[in-house]
Parts: sequence; C-alpha cells; structure tokens
Amino acid sequence: MRPQRRYPLLLVGLLTVAGCGDDSSSPGPTAVPPSPDPALLGFPVPDPEPDLPGGIDSYAPPAPDDPSLRDTTIAAGLRMGEPEDTLVVTGDGFVPGTTRFEVFGQTAGQLTGTLEEVEPPQMEELIASVLLPDTMPSPSMYLVYPRTDAQGLPWAVNRTAARWVGPDQVSPGDGCVVYGTSLSYAHGTETAYVYLKPAGPAEGQWVTPTEVNPYRVAFEVPEDVTPGTYEVWAHNGHGGHYGWSEPVELAIVATPDWSHYDAQTFNVKDHGAVGDGQTDDYDALIATLEAASEAGPATVYLPAGTYAIRTTLRIPRYVRVQGDGVGQTIIESTPDFAASNNWLVWDGPCHEGLLGSELIDLTLDGRPGDNYEVLRWRQCTDARLTDVHLIGDVDLHEMHRLHVTNVQIDGHVFYGAASQTFLDHVTQNVGEHRDVMTIWGGEQISFTHHVAQDLDQGQTGGISSGRLLVIQGHWGSSRDIYIGDSETIELSPALDKPDQNSGEQILFEMVNSAYQGTATPATETTATLPGMDTEAIHADDAELVVVQGKGLGQRATITDIDEATDTVTLAPPFRVVPDETSIVAISRVVTDFIVYRSSLQGKADFATRETASSGVQPWGNGFDIVVDGSTFDQLGEPWSLWGINAGDPETPVAPCYFNLFINNTAQNIESGALQYAGTHDDGADSPISLLGNCVRNNEFTNVTGVGITLNGNGSMAFNVWDDNRFFDTWKGVRARQIGDPPAGDFVENLLLRSSFERGAAPLSGSVGFDSDEAITWDLTGTTFDGYESDTP
Repeated sequence: MRPQRRYPLLLVGLLTVAGCGDDSSSPGPTAVPPSPDPALLGFPVPDPEPDLPGGIDSYAPPAPDDPSLRDTTIAAGLRMGEPEDTLVVTGDGFVPGTTRFEVFGQTAGQLTGTLEEVEPPQMEELIASVLLPDTMPSPSMYLVYPRTDAQGLPWAVNRTAARWVGPDQVSPGDGCVVYGTSLSYAHGTETAYVYLKPAGPAEGQWVTPTEVNPYRVAFEVPEDVTPGTYEVWAHNGHGGHYGWSEPVELAIVATPDWSHYDAQTFNVKDHGAVGDGQTDDYDALIATLEAASEAGPATVYLPAGTYAIRTTLRIPRYVRVQGDGVGQTIIESTPDFAASNNWLVWDGPCHEGLLGSELIDLTLDGRPGDNYEVLRWRQCTDARLTDVHLIGDVDLHEMHRLHVTNVQIDGHVFYGAASQTFLDHVTQNVGEHRDVMTIWGGEQISFTHHVAQDLDQGQTGGISSGRLLVIQGHWGSSRDIYIGDSETIELSPALDKPDQNSGEQILFEMVNSAYQGTATPATETTATLPGMDTEAIHADDAELVVVQGKGLGQRATITDIDEATDTVTLAPPFRVVPDETSIVAISRVVTDFIVYRSSLQGKADFATRETASSGVQPWGNGFDIVVDGSTFDQLGEPWSLWGINAGDPETPVAPCYFNLFINNTAQNIESGALQYAGTHDDGADSPISLLGNCVRNNEFTNVTGVGITLNGNGSMAFNVWDDNRFFDTWKGVRARQIGDPPAGDFVENLLLRSSFERGAAPLSGSVGFDSDEAITWDLTGTTFDGYESDTP
C-alpha cells in the first residue's frame, strides 16, 4: 500500500468552510495541485454556478489523468457509505492483483483533502469490493478512482442524487419536495441546500428547505418568481463544486383559474336535496353539480346530512364538493342502487379526464355490494381528496398530481399507473383477505404518515391479506416511490385465509423478464438485440440490465426502438459499453424505491405458523431500493431478496442488484435476512441473480430461526452484510445451494464486522455458521457466541 497522500485545499470564489477560521500560524502549502473542472469528472453544475453557501464543504480533488491513458472504468455500484464500510462496484479493466483504488474525501474544517490508495479485498475481472479507509474524513462525499496503469474516472459515493420533484407543476408560494438519495448533510435531518433557477443559462436563487431528511427535502417556491420552466438543483453540503445533483425540471405557472373554488358556492338544498338518508337525492345533486360546472370554478356545498343516491354520481371538472365534515355529511347508495353501475362516485367516460376537482369534508359510503367501488377517478389531473372518509374500494389508475390528505379509506386502493401522487396522513383499514394497495406501473408516488391495519380483527372477513403494497409490471415499470414515517399495525394473513403464502407487506412481483441474450453491436446509448420481439420485451417502459459479461450491473431505460434493425435506444448512457461477452435481460422493473423511518408489524403468532410474512420483498427485478431507519416486528423476516426466473425454463433471469438495507432494527422475527438466487440456466456461468446488495448497520433481536439465509440454484456474487448485530438468535448463518450440481455459484459473500449471539435462544440445535463448502465467504471481524456447534 502506498503512503497516504494529502492534497491542499483550493478556495474557489466565495466558498467558505464552517468552523475554519484564520490561522496565520499554520504554514501554507508550498504547491497547490489544480482542481479540475467538475465536468472533467463527469459531474454537473448549474449554468452559471452560484457562489456556494458557507455551510458547504470545501472540496479539491486531484485532476484526472489524461483520458487517452485510462484503462480502468467503474460501471455500476453502491453509492452510499462511510469510513470502514465496504462497497461493491463492477467495471472494465479490472486486473486482480494489479488494479487498486484511490479514495478521496474532504469535509468541513479541513484545509486539505485526503487521497489514499487501497487494495481491493476481493476482485474478479468484472467485480470488486472497496473498503473505504478508516482514515477518511467524515462526513464527506468520497471519490473512488480505479487505477491499473492509469487513473480512471471516479465513482462518487454520498453525492447528492435528486431523482424527481413533486408536484412537478406549482405556482409561486406553493410547497414543493425534492426526492432522491443523499439529499442531506451527514445523512441527517437538519441541513440541505436547494437552488432554483430558470432552465438554461440563467441565474437563480437559493431557497430555504422547510423539511429535511436524506431522501426528501421540502421547500416553498418564492412568491416573486416569474412563471416558466425551472431547474431544481439539490446539494447535500458535501463535495463542494463537485457535489451538485443532476437538475430536475419544475414548471412554475400562475395560479390556475380553476383553483378558485370559492368564487361561487351552490347549495344542494337550493336544488331540492333533502339529506335525510331516505329520500333519493340523486337528481338534486346532479342539478347542483351541473350548475356549478357551467359556472365553474365553483363549490358544491352539502350541509350536514345523509344524501342517498340511486346511481353513480359524476363529479365534473373545476368543481369542489364540500360537506360539513367526516361523519356529518354522508353520500351513500339507496337500497335499489343500480346494479349495472359499479361506482358510487366517478370521473366520467374513460380518457375525458378530470382537471381540478376536489372532495373535502365528507364521507362516501359505497357499500351496496362486493363488486362496487366507492370512488373511481382515472386519468385525471390536479385532483384532491382532503378530510374525507371513503368506505369501499378505490380506483385511482393513471391519476396525475393527485393529493390525498387526512383521509381514511376502508378498502383496497388500486393506483395502477398513477404518477405524481402524494398521500399524507392516510389511514387504511382492509378486510376480506384483500391487499391494502396495488400498483401496476406507477412512478413518482409519495406516502407519508400512512397507517394500514385490518378492518376488524374480531370480525369474520375483517382481516387483510397482510400485504400493504403489491407492485406488479402489467402496465410498466414502477420508479421513484417514497414511503416515509408510515406504519402497519398487526398486518399479516388471517388464520382462516386458505392460502397462507401471503403477508409480504411490501411486495414487488416483477419476475416476468421478456428477453435474455446478446446486445451487440452496442454504443453508449444503443444496443442491438438479435431476434427482438417488440411486444414481448415490453418496449414501453422496460429496462435493459447487463447480467453477465462486460458492463455487468448496469441498467438503462429503453426510450425508443428501431424495429428494422432490432436496435433499442437507452438512457442514461453506459459507462462501460457491452460487447460480445455481455448478456442482457429486459423487463419492467422496480427502481429507486425508498422506505424511510417507517414501522412494519405483523401478528404475534409469527413463529407458530408458516406464512410469507415479510417486511420488504423484491421478488425479481429490484434495483437501487433503499430501506433505512425503519423497524420490523413480528414478521417472518424484515426483508428478503429474490433473484429468480418465473418458473419457466424459457423465462430470463429477474435479478436484484445494488439494493441497500441500513440502520434498521428488527425484533421477534423468524429470519434476519434471506436471499434466494434461482435460474434455469445450465452451467456455473449462469447470469448473476443477486449482485452488490448490502445489509449494513442493522440490529436483529429474538430471531427464532436463522439470522442470515442463502438459498437457491442460481448465482449470487459480492453481496455484503456489514456491521450488523444479532441478539437472541438461534442459528447464525445457513447457506445452501440447490441442485447436484447447482447451476450457479455463491461467491464472495462478505459477512463483515458482524456479531451473532445466541443469548436467550435455545442451546439445543443452535448453530453459529453452517454453509456448503463450495460457497465462498469473507468473515473478517465477524464473531459467533454461545452456539452449540459449527462455529468457525
């Protein structure tokens, strides 16, 4: 290992360093290496870049080597870590025994950054582990440079990554939220930076966040901004000029005319409504809605009472329907509600699309029968549900910019392909063995302060399936979904449910990959797929993932298809272009899904019956999922990862790569963490099902079964369990491959700095570590205590 090198700090513009005063007694550096343009390292900056606030760290990394000399490139990998943490990266040009990594970091108060060379603990030609040195400054953004003969472009760790903004259209004075990862200083909840500027070369302004966490930063749009297209630039305070996120587009518009609901109010009593729960008030309500629609925007007011209707009520655009409060104003069906109409309230014929409608301060009771929905809003924009109680199932497919606030729903919600949907303080109660929520291809959806529980634990049919959210790929990939500060209460399948294979609280069923094969010739933004079937590969909204060979671990969205040449266009560009050794899989996927500071709870009998009860379960095609700072109780396991085929030898692999589970606590569970790799490919070089997944800094207590379980007949490689603590755990590790011989390999399983204590678990039959000999492990710093047998 080379000696540690320190690089002096280069002050740029008005950049200041918190806590760093003038010290004339300290000798200055004799030479200052030039700081490169961030663009040379592949990092964006606003145009023009503003002066950075004083709280942002100074950062002066070394200039890169001549691009013509670069012989090593990092393709993909984990993006969050601290000193002593282990990362996994894939790349090109890795030479075991020769390639090493140079890690740079610099934090507040440092006059010099630190650059240290490290040898990879594990390395193959396409994959390597990187141990961030304990000498690195913290907190910091880290740059990891690969080097064989020459230094390659750096891989950024803890760099601000803004993914989306919501709502994506706002007016001056409105609230707005940036979503992503590593959005806050030191992964905290106090400090973050947001810069708002017009699109293109133009100066902007810093705006003060109103709420901060590592994955969500809220701010208010200044009152004085001019409507137009804007860029939102986030910065977590690390990395100086190199720490900006990519910009996210935001439309700022004048306050829409349709939002002025208070301009006119129409009272349903003035149109003949009675509100006694006996009289059919349908005609009176329709007359009032039509009058409000013609005059809109307007409010339809329903004074306290129960309004019975004989058939479906349609809410027109530009209309708010307002009552006197939940339980005070009620809309319900008459006993002879038309059997041909399955919805109590809806938006009208498909594709007409509501705009600017709102329900507020009332109850909709949609209980005429099992096949009815209390509310169906589809393909609508800028709709709101506020202070409402919905009794019955709800359909919100393809809603856009939907806000649901302070709402109770007694039934299942189908979000379908909803987007830009924001739910805050929603409580759901579900029975009849139903799932709580379903998504079939949604994106940019936020759940905050969401509570889910059974409708009635003591009532026959009052218990749900135990599933909070089921995501499937029928209508597309699901991306950019945030669940924060939310909870489930005793959510798991009922004893009388015929199928006990249920209870996965957050379940991604994304196993139907549609293509597996070569991708040559390829460029940074295109790939040719021989024999491509456009319909079969789900061309709309599918992603391409490199599962074997050069470029391993990378994924990109298919944005266009040239059917004449079997060529797909991809974004973002490949860092490493695939070649003839590469195998790719194409599927609809779940990506960039966040669970933060939430609590998932099953039932107390978790250990006495076999269910599929799990906190978070990506069942194929899950990428860059983060579960952080959450608690899990009374479950089969807090999470499990499945990289598999769909049970058909012709079905391509559905992998899970680079998912991160950090800072969580789990108690009263059967298994701490489960990973399953399945395949139908023959031979030990089958595509990798599980790669680069990381379980870090978690605590598990009262594990009645096994702390860590590995199983399957496929391939998994370079997965990390780092700095975890298991207490009262009956069996520490159990790893088994299926098949004789297995189709794949379990290689470089990195179980580091972790502890397993049997504690109060039974001594009889307890096992510390039990693994097939062919499975390779690194157990550095890991201990097993109090077990009856098989402790290394």
